[in-house]
Amino acid sequence: MLKLDDQDIKRGVHLFTHLALAANRGDAAGISYAGFLAYIHGVDEFHEVAGRNYLPSDSNTAIRIAWEVTSAAGGRKEITRATHTILAGMDTFIWSARPPYDRPARAWLNVQVCSGIQARNFGNCRGWRNCPSRFRNAPTVAKP
Repeated sequence: MLKLDDQDIKRGVHLFTHLALAANRGDAAGISYAGFLAYIHGVDEFHEVAGRNYLPSDSNTAIRIAWEVTSAAGGRKEITRATHTILAGMDTFIWSARPPYDRPARAWLNVQVCSGIQARNFGNCRGWRNCPSRFRNAPTVAKP
C-alpha cells in the first residue's frame, strides 16, 4: 500500500484541476496509472515510489487514490464537450499507458454512466446518442 501525505493529495488536486481544465478546452487529457502514482508522490517514475515496476494489481490503488483526490478537490468536476456535460473525477483521467489506452476490465465494475471520455477509452462506445447506458444513474449527468 502506498502511503499518502497532505502534499501528495495537494499535488493530486492540482493535477485533477489541470486535466479538467484541459478537457474543457477540448483536449484529450489524461495520465497513465503509473504516471499518476509517481506524480502525486513527487517523483518521475513509479519504481521510485514502490521500489519495483508497476503491476496490474496496482491499478486498484491508483483508482482508490484518485477517489481521495476527487474528494479533496471538492468532488467531481463538470466536463463539457459540445452540448454534453459529464461529472468527471480524477479516475476519469487515468488511462493505460499503452494502446488501446483503456482501463482493466475490473476498473469498469464501478462505472455508473457511459461517458464519452470513459467509454471511448473502454473501446466499445457507440457514441453518446446511441449509448444504451446514457440515462443510467441520471444524477451523474448534468446535461443529457
